[in-house]
Amino acid sequence: RATSLYLFEHVHGESRDRGQAMVDLLQMYERHGLFLNPGELPDYLPVFLEYLSRLPVPDARKLLAETGEILSALAGQLSQRGSHYSF
Repeated sequence: RATSLYLFEHVHGESRDRGQAMVDLLQMYERHGLFLNPGELPDYLPVFLEYLSRLPVPDARKLLAETGEILSALAGQLSQRGSHYSF
């Protein structure tokens, strides 16, 4: 769980709030032309980064900054485990 690439796993865990947060995130993606395939979850880090790549740089930086604590915690966990994916 500590190295999950699903962002809302770190924020909401298995709570009901996670479902609504994903619906909101998916709607935000769709407003900017990013439509996911069935089964893809919008809080998956690579999907989130793809979305950011479609935004103007200032907007992308702002949203990326909102995930800073999650990404820092993820990097720390990977580093502790000696993963070459830590950054």
